[in-house]
Amino acid sequence: MRLPNRMMPHGGLVAYEVATGQTGRGKAVSAPVVPERANIQERRRLVKGSAAEVVSNATVWLDPEHNVPVGSKVTIWRGTPRERVTEVLQTAYWEQGPGLPEHVELLCT
Repeated sequence: MRLPNRMMPHGGLVAYEVATGQTGRGKAVSAPVVPERANIQERRRLVKGSAAEVVSNATVWLDPEHNVPVGSKVTIWRGTPRERVTEVLQTAYWEQGPGLPEHVELLCT
């Protein structure tokens, strides 16, 4: 089951490029994907990882069919004056149980 449309008002304002590995010129990424439904929440919070603590400035919710691994590039507020490119720090898949909504959550720089 997907989140209701009212909770995903930012369709078209997010694009992501999946990290596919490394090249001699840096990180290799896929072609951009623009989800039809998304939710962007900007707020600063501390993300504790195994090696370091990093500040996350944005959280993006997507439908569960999107698989966006850590290190992928995400453009938020695409096509607006607030547009910026971020990187995925953490990702989570939320499945609440039978008959309840599920989604992917991306914590971004």
